[in-house]
Parts: sequence; structure tokens; C-alpha cells
Amino acid sequence: MDLKKIFNITTSDQYLYAYLHLVNRSEWESSHEPSDVLINELIKFLHHHKIQYGIKQDVLHSIIKNIDEVQFPVLIAEGMPPVNGVDGSVEFKVDHSVRMELNKREQIDFKNVMKIPTVEPGEIIAVIHDPTIGQAGKNVYGEVLKPKEGVSISLAAGENTTYVEEEQAIYASNFGQVSLINQEIKVLPLYEVSSTLDLKTGSIDFNGSVLIKGDVPEGFKVDAKGDITIEGLVEGANITAGGSIYIREGITAIGKGAIKAGVDLTTNHINQGYVYAGRHIRVEQSIIHSNVSAGASISCQKGHVIGGTVSAGNSISCQDIGNRMHTPTQVFLGESKTSREHRVNTDIEYEKLKSEVSKLTQLGQLLKRKQQQEGLSNKEKLTLEKQTQLLVEKQLKLQELSKEYEAFDQYYDLSEFMKLTIHGTLYPNTEMFSGKYSKKFNRIQQKVVVLFKENDFYTEPID
Repeated sequence: MDLKKIFNITTSDQYLYAYLHLVNRSEWESSHEPSDVLINELIKFLHHHKIQYGIKQDVLHSIIKNIDEVQFPVLIAEGMPPVNGVDGSVEFKVDHSVRMELNKREQIDFKNVMKIPTVEPGEIIAVIHDPTIGQAGKNVYGEVLKPKEGVSISLAAGENTTYVEEEQAIYASNFGQVSLINQEIKVLPLYEVSSTLDLKTGSIDFNGSVLIKGDVPEGFKVDAKGDITIEGLVEGANITAGGSIYIREGITAIGKGAIKAGVDLTTNHINQGYVYAGRHIRVEQSIIHSNVSAGASISCQKGHVIGGTVSAGNSISCQDIGNRMHTPTQVFLGESKTSREHRVNTDIEYEKLKSEVSKLTQLGQLLKRKQQQEGLSNKEKLTLEKQTQLLVEKQLKLQELSKEYEAFDQYYDLSEFMKLTIHGTLYPNTEMFSGKYSKKFNRIQQKVVVLFKENDFYTEPID
């Protein structure tokens, strides 16, 4: 019996599954071969198609017993998929960020007292777990499928900490606050101010973490290498932290000062402020007429984003954006407003330099041609000398700008699947930007997700 005329075989991606197709039922039914012979013929047929592993004997017997009860195409062989390794991880034994209690809706309760994580000498801070290599699989051809090995975690023991290699653990070697800055665990001293900053306390510049149990009025500065925790209000002040910033009452800046966190920023509201965080920004209430930028994400839990600009590397989530007065509101995904303006200015400068290089090149060619034919006057010789020097300077600057263009192109490759999530209302006169692309929304939309992918903006309803 020629089984090639009766059956056909297809396989899935990575050849993990093989399916048997019945293409000529009458040819099979006309066969009078014994069952054991047919089984062997079917196995030889599979082997002819290089199917070696995971052959389903029960399916073969079902075909022999009563082919009419078999639903074709039928899974005839099944490989074993590889099990990828697990990435390395860090198990923190203590809190490493200021903690504020969440209510049942997972919203910050700013009425609760902030808990500052501190440790004592000899206290264990974290344990580092190695990645696993995973387990190899095998496809239906009997070929080994290699697993993807887990990636090691990058974490270093910083100031006032000790790494014990046998335990793969990090311990505190001094009193202080635990801070995680740039993948480095540190125990930093804590400087505490028991009241609002005034002329008596002055501004603060501290090589550690700072706790202020009051307000920071306009004109004051607070700089800290670690985290900054402020239990009151920030008004038009300059606040800079190498770690995270926590402001319980909120930010009312009146367009003055700036707040910059190396890691995260958490606050109640932002009004007319300039705020930046290297990773996440979390706001309980509203962001109004402010310039807010985060390296990863912005979450405005139950308030509005009205006016100004908000920028995030990956995602922005809020209740409403814009308002009924159609206040212009700008949203930047992937790059901030400042970065976009820099790119536009770079584009203008690049085109200007190209034009200047072209003109200088033409001038040089004319002068050199004249020099060969009839010679140059002293004035023309000086002009050629200046032209040569200026051309080299312009070409070097053009090369530098070309490298910036390459960086912009890399950004476009990484800008897929960024999103803005609006749990309430998206109002007209809201404009979104991502790289060189933009879109202005001119109608009210409710409960939508705006995605940027494949160099365009798409609006989808929230599930």
C-alpha cells in the first residue's frame, strides 16, 4: 500500500506538532492488510517524513480500528517544548522605598504617615537569586530545542553595605535609610528637619537621605544623594534627589523651581510645576498646567491632566485628559518635549550645515581651479586658506550631528507599543507626540487606550 497517496503530513512552527491529513479515504478503505502490518506501514510513513519523536500510538491504533471516528487532520506526533530559564531576582528582606498604605482600590492614602525604611548594622537587606538555565526540549524530528537561559540580575553593594558571597546576600554595615539607586543598594544617613524650612534651617545639601516634616517654601533648595521625603507642601522650590522623592501634600509651584528625582516621584498633586523622574511618577489627584516628565511611566490615579505637557518613556495613565474648556494639553510618548525640540533644532542645524558645506566645497573648487590656471592674488590665497579651515570645522560638526541622527533612528525602532490610557474622558485639543509623529484629538472620547505602534496612533476602547 502506498500511504503517500492516502495521507499527508504538516508541521507547526518549530516543528513541535505534526498533523496527519487524510487525502484519499477510498484508497485506505480498499486495503485488506492485517492491523500489525498497517501499524508498521504508518510508522514507516512517519519516519519517511522524518517524524521520530512523540508519535502518538493511540492515534495510530484508532486509525487502524475505525478511521471514520478519527477527526482529520489529527495530531499524530507531539514534541516537548523547551522550558526557558528564569531570570535572576532580588529578594528584599526590608523595604527599600518610602511606603504609604494603599486602600482597597490600590490608591495611595496620603492621610497616613509615611514609613521611612531604616536598617541597623548587621541586618540583612537582600538576597540575590541566580538565574536558571532552563530545560531543553525536542521537536517531532528528534532535534534538541535549546532553552533561553535566564538573565543574571545586576545589583551591587554600595555605601555602608557588605556583600557576603557564600549567602549571596547584602547586609547593612551602618545605621541609615535603605536606598536603591542605579541598581546599587546603599544605606545612607538620614537628615531630619522637624518643621517647615525657614531662614533658620536654610536650604539643605546632604550626602544621604532627607526627611522634612513640614513644607518647603518658594526659593528654598533641597539636594540629597539618597531619597527626599516631604510631609508637607512644596512651593516653587528646587528639590533634587539621587533616589526617589515623596511629597505628601503636593506641589504648588506657580511656575517656579524644579523637582528632579533620579528614580521615582510620588505626590498628591502637581500645579504649575516642572517635575522630572528617572523612572516612575505617581500622582494621586491632578496634574495642572505643568511640565511633567518620567523615564518610564506616569500614573495620575483619579484626577485630571489639564494643560501643559506630560512625557513618559513607555506609558501614561490618568482619569481625564484635557477639560471642557478644551485647554491645549500635550502628551509625549517615548521622548519628552525637550528632547523633541532638541531633535527639531538638530534637524534644522543639520540642513543648514549641509548647505554651508556644499557652498564652501564649491568655493574651494573654484579657487583651486583658478590657482591651477592663472594663480591667485594674496587676498584670494587668504580666502582659500580660510575656506579650507572652515570646511573642515563644518564637516566635523556635520559628522557629530549625523551620530545624533543615528540615535534618533534607534529611538524610532524602540518606540513601538507605547500607550496612553484614559479611564474617564479624552477631551478635544489634546495633542499626542511620539518621535516625529503627532496626532491632535478633536472630539470627546470615553474610556480609551491610545496606542502608538507601526508609526501611527490607534484608539481602542478599554476592555
